[in-house]
Amino acid sequence: MRFKLLFGTVSFLSLIVTQCIGQFYVNGADVIVTANGTMSVITDSVIVDNVGNLENDGLLYVQRDLVIESGAFNNREEADIDNTVINQDNLTADADPTTIFRVGQDWENNGAFTAGNSTVELKGGDQEIRGTSISAFYDLICLGSFPDIKSLNAIDADVTNSLDLGNIEFATNAQNLNVTNPDFLAIQRTDGYVSSLDVGRLNRATNSTNTYLFPTGSSAGAIRYRPIEFTPDGNDNRVYGARLANVDATTEGFDVSLYDDILCAVNPQYYHRLYGTAPANLKMFYNPLDDGSWDAMAHWEGAPLWTDMGNPTEINGVPFVSLEVTNWNNYTDPAFALAIRQPQLEVGPDIYIEPGNFTNIPGAYSGQAPADIVWDPPFDLSCDDCFDPTATPLTTTFYTLAVTLNDYCAISDSLTIYVLDELVYLPTAFSPNGDGNNDGFRPIVVDDNIDFDTWEFSIYNRWGELVFKTNDVNEAWDGTYNGEKSPLSVYTWYTTYRYADQQEIKNQKGNVTLVR
Repeated sequence: MRFKLLFGTVSFLSLIVTQCIGQFYVNGADVIVTANGTMSVITDSVIVDNVGNLENDGLLYVQRDLVIESGAFNNREEADIDNTVINQDNLTADADPTTIFRVGQDWENNGAFTAGNSTVELKGGDQEIRGTSISAFYDLICLGSFPDIKSLNAIDADVTNSLDLGNIEFATNAQNLNVTNPDFLAIQRTDGYVSSLDVGRLNRATNSTNTYLFPTGSSAGAIRYRPIEFTPDGNDNRVYGARLANVDATTEGFDVSLYDDILCAVNPQYYHRLYGTAPANLKMFYNPLDDGSWDAMAHWEGAPLWTDMGNPTEINGVPFVSLEVTNWNNYTDPAFALAIRQPQLEVGPDIYIEPGNFTNIPGAYSGQAPADIVWDPPFDLSCDDCFDPTATPLTTTFYTLAVTLNDYCAISDSLTIYVLDELVYLPTAFSPNGDGNNDGFRPIVVDDNIDFDTWEFSIYNRWGELVFKTNDVNEAWDGTYNGEKSPLSVYTWYTTYRYADQQEIKNQKGNVTLVR
């Protein structure tokens, strides 16, 4: 049965309806809960129909649904609805900031909702905001705790003053949650975050150069909270947007294996979709314990590939490390990700030593702190996990240093330490490309104080033509023949010499590779 009020005006200072089966039915009547009054509908719903009018200046408590089918509900104080609010016509709230809707289940708006300065408090567990008309909340408070989810169902929502996420996940799905108040403190949270899918996102209006937090996260797959901060470079009215895409970017069309020469890896665990129309400092956060270490930020550009965004400022914190680039203004593609820059490694040129001597390897490295440093072979080195060991090989040894970063990037460099039986030694390759490094080919005399009373050095190409000959121990072949650059190839050399204090004439023969 129904408790039905037909046409006319009724005011309640206090009313309790305890009918277990039935509804409080406002059928074309005017029902007013007066100031300091209470109207409680226990075990059932309130329905406003037939252009009825329900006004609340006190406390309206409904144990089930509040439904405005045809007519209006005007809340000027406190409406506490244990189940769903369904507005098919006209739902309004007062300009008094003490006006509040407490809703235990869903919020469905298919008509006109005027929020005034009211608060909508979503007090239940999992709750939806849905309907055919966008709800523009003034203050929206999300109660509950993880894993409670408040979600948008096939429609956007606006918050014109403040959003308090508390400890819950607010899932926009493929829709937009728009915070239109440009105050940088308009969003508050304890551990709550906003998650989105596809093109859905959290949008924030800005009008200052303060830092605006976008508390983006996701419970799809690995649970992550990875916020973004925008710091606009101007006080004009702007809108920025953000979504944490908690998937490998490759699955959404942004292949993490494609990147420019500056980078060596792009984060395959997650990325962000970011939106804007004007410059701002852009800061990304990551948890090194869960995400590994990153030292760069990358943007997907139309090549198509991930492109380094420039030198970021890194700030170490707990649990997050942040990377920030300044005055970023390219949002043509929305994909942004953490990345690692290609490190630089140089172990130096080949080294020549006499038997029984030692040498220092002048290894130099720049880049992210490596996870692993390995010399191969590890023999005759003072350390096999450092960049600049002291080497004491007894025979000529080819050494390779391999550096691994964060399971994503690896780099290596090599050198040969020649242990010489002779005081004259010839390299196996040279590169006459004008870079000032190894541009000429000539024998290497271990001791500059050595004198020769006989010296002859000649080089032949693969057809047996003599391309270079000299009797000057300091003269090198520059890689030309008859004034033209010689082709990349293997050449044969001969040298005949005698030390000034010895009688024996020595002869050597070998090959050299010309590279450019």
